[in-house]
Amino acid sequence: MSKTLLKHSFPYKQDTYKIIVPEKCFFDKCSLLWNSFINDCVTVKEVIGAIMGQKKSKAAGPNGLAMETFIYGGTKIWIHLSLLYTFRIKHCFLPAHFMDIIPVIKNKGGDKTDINNYRAIAVSNADTKILEKLILTKVNCYIY
Repeated sequence: MSKTLLKHSFPYKQDTYKIIVPEKCFFDKCSLLWNSFINDCVTVKEVIGAIMGQKKSKAAGPNGLAMETFIYGGTKIWIHLSLLYTFRIKHCFLPAHFMDIIPVIKNKGGDKTDINNYRAIAVSNADTKILEKLILTKVNCYIY
């Protein structure tokens, strides 16, 4: 349809299809956040905070490691995780297996024959959850 035909078929405003560009401060915040990620290291203290904020007694992810492995692993594993996450962030690299999940269907309770009483859960690796928590913590200081 041409613009002329559109004008005759329904009310048409010239500015309807303008692209909305976010404000400059949004880009400044994104740039600041990106530079913070690239230039900062993930400290052992941040890793411990992310690990201790996780729930225990949950299903292990596709790699078979439960969260308790990291909670009770001790200082050596926390230091290695700090180095690992720092390198992954600085080099913008996540291996494909790091994003693996196990899809599980769970009954919410009630009638087991009713399909609406079920929900899908994605069980991810424990080390993935720790990295997600670290990123969330870093991003939250720029959002709020």
